[in-house]
Amino acid sequence: MPSDTSPAAAVSSARRPGRARRLERLSRAGRFSTAGRSSQLSRAGRPGRLDRPGVRALGWSAGILGAAAAVTALALTQRVRARALVVRAAFDRGSRATTTALLPFAPAPGAVTIQASLRYRPDDPDALFDLYAPAGRGDEPLPTVVWVHGGGWLSGARAGLATWAQILADRGFTVVVPGYTLAPAAPYPQQLQQVLDALTHLRASPPPGVDPARLFFAGDSAGASLVAQVATVVTHPAYGETVGVSCDLPPDAVAGLLLCCGPYDLSLISGARGLLGWASTTIGWAYLGTRAFAADPRSATLSLVDHVYPGFPPTYLTGGNGDPLTRGARVYAERLAAAGTHVETLFFDEDYTERGEPLGHEYQFDLRLAAARRALDEMVSFVTRRSAEPAQG
Repeated sequence: MPSDTSPAAAVSSARRPGRARRLERLSRAGRFSTAGRSSQLSRAGRPGRLDRPGVRALGWSAGILGAAAAVTALALTQRVRARALVVRAAFDRGSRATTTALLPFAPAPGAVTIQASLRYRPDDPDALFDLYAPAGRGDEPLPTVVWVHGGGWLSGARAGLATWAQILADRGFTVVVPGYTLAPAAPYPQQLQQVLDALTHLRASPPPGVDPARLFFAGDSAGASLVAQVATVVTHPAYGETVGVSCDLPPDAVAGLLLCCGPYDLSLISGARGLLGWASTTIGWAYLGTRAFAADPRSATLSLVDHVYPGFPPTYLTGGNGDPLTRGARVYAERLAAAGTHVETLFFDEDYTERGEPLGHEYQFDLRLAAARRALDEMVSFVTRRSAEPAQG
């Protein structure tokens, strides 16, 4: 794990002296000085107890400790933000590469209509969604795929899924891509509450083209985790109470799930070493808002393999054989099936390769791969079949 001389730490450290000097200037001005307050009280005619040397020393100690705690908290906040920016930059580079690779598979211009920046809840600048629909279908309600983007909860954007959403819409679906607030600007579970509110909005006020009775929630990576949590909250409200989110929707609000390369078992990444360990620690710290995130009780709610209950929606689940998260995906699929969920999976043998490599994280977006094209076809088939047979488990 990198020391505090890493680039992220250097960014953080470079910002500390300015804030420390400002604190020092405020202290010299008397704004943080307990002695200044003591003198004012004394001049007001109340000397004695507050003016005694021991009490003044105690006041100074408290003031120094308080200022030190504030500076430490500020430094830690800046450090996680700086580290998050490093991880975000790396993920964003990968997202741009994925978008570039998808362009040759995009539908012809005009084949899909796009409505951008629609709002799913008021007074929240991040609570926007984009809507993609096949052209020529008018306002016809179509099976609707709500795809939640990944990015470790601290990166990603609606625009990053634009080409992928058009590819899905061209297969005959309405596609909704909601945004949510990235960590560390807002800690967990705000992101989950936002996606739940998007579901509530789409059911209560469906835009033209959206069928509120056929809402299939999908996600990749961290988005897959959010989507699985949404279904768990809807079908098992006690889980939502534990997490600290609310949702007043019936258990069948989600018609089905498409889960790609998600983290469903945090124990698989919590002990990682080297650069992966540094990135994993940064993600956990940024998302849960505490450096000791592994000891935070909320972290247990993110290991969805331990939160499997009856009544879960039909689920399609896939992961690459070169993706370390796939071990957890296999366990999750097995436990969902054991609880009575209709589960369809696409996994690969350990020795499977394409282009000389195993299938990595987010393989499904690289449609140059036969495995990715197969995953797309299977997801389209899953939604089509489940839309025609909504009552079957």
